[in-house]
Amino acid sequence: MVNVVIMQHAGPDDYASGHAAIAAAQALVDSGAKVLQIFFYGPGVLYASHHLHFPSGVNNLQQQWLEFARTQHIPLVVCSTVANQYGIEPSAPPSGSMAAGFSSGGLTEFMAAISTADTLLQFQPSFTQETEAAHELLQRNSQTAKDIAKEPASGAYDALLLFEFNHSPWQAISRHGLDMLLMAVSLDIPCQAIYNSSALSQLILPTEQSGHDPLKRIAMLCDVFDFTEFYSAVNDMAAAGIKQYRVPLQEASTEQIAQMKASAKHHIIF
Repeated sequence: MVNVVIMQHAGPDDYASGHAAIAAAQALVDSGAKVLQIFFYGPGVLYASHHLHFPSGVNNLQQQWLEFARTQHIPLVVCSTVANQYGIEPSAPPSGSMAAGFSSGGLTEFMAAISTADTLLQFQPSFTQETEAAHELLQRNSQTAKDIAKEPASGAYDALLLFEFNHSPWQAISRHGLDMLLMAVSLDIPCQAIYNSSALSQLILPTEQSGHDPLKRIAMLCDVFDFTEFYSAVNDMAAAGIKQYRVPLQEASTEQIAQMKASAKHHIIF
């Protein structure tokens, strides 16, 4: 039996992503796979709001997740840190604002789940689909449940988790990705990180003129955890024209990037 974890990264107003995630979860169960958990991250934590309402004419995706979880006995786990950022208190009303049926958890629990999972399916916010890398992941997610539910191939992986970054440091998705990478590295999970085009700006030291540094904690990867697996395609680095990065960024060819993606167990895009 294949073990699967689903990460719902898109918010409840992203109907296409929500419907796709629920359909995939049901199809996987129907085809014999075991879904270990549904993990809500980034804007996806809003699914757990007790005060969430869907407009007339739109399916109530929150209720669909709750019904799926109840009938299949699958936990709906909400990242407590991000939920707090979105104003969701991790308990039922009146003391909190989390809808009954969702449980508060952390990245540690998520990492434990994907460490044992054969497949991780990530359903992203729509704007991330504009990148070629995101289209590639969507194609992986659109495999039939029959294909996903096949017995996993055995063998070693170059990295358990491959993180791929595509956005500037000012996007919330970049901060969420860094938080997850930091947690994985702190747990000694083998990771690699690829930075594409505009995401290279995440690795620039801020100047006095730029002021705020939303990804200040990125320095912890090297200074605290001795993590050095930072990569970018040669063409992207040349186009960026950046002379100095705050981490030891390594050049990689298109072929090397493709091999990294193929040889990682799980590929997460931010």
